[in-house]
Amino acid sequence: MLTKPFSPPKRFRPFQAERGPWLIWSYYHNCWHRRSSDGTACGYTNDVTQAGVFDERTARAYHDTAPKRWRRDVSIPAFKVAAALKHAAIEKRAEAERIEAVLAEIAGRRALENSHDE
Repeated sequence: MLTKPFSPPKRFRPFQAERGPWLIWSYYHNCWHRRSSDGTACGYTNDVTQAGVFDERTARAYHDTAPKRWRRDVSIPAFKVAAALKHAAIEKRAEAERIEAVLAEIAGRRALENSHDE
């Protein structure tokens, strides 16, 4: 996993209808909900870049108001995780650059080996 783990809110906040769209954090599974093709939550991921972005109806349905020890899910406005998404994008670009460098090195070694064979 490239991204830093997300820390869910420490204290409860009521659902913020004006703050959407939302990502949904599962306290029970300790990861993000993914989004299915029909817009509902379907499966889980540790990578915030693969988390589903949900509309108000779905986010409100998942936003659990129980005390924290019984709470399963919480809807978090997407702007709150923007920093984590930016960090993930930077890390993925850096990883892609490292892969490209290794591929270039491999290609260079093959070219050198082929020139010695001739």
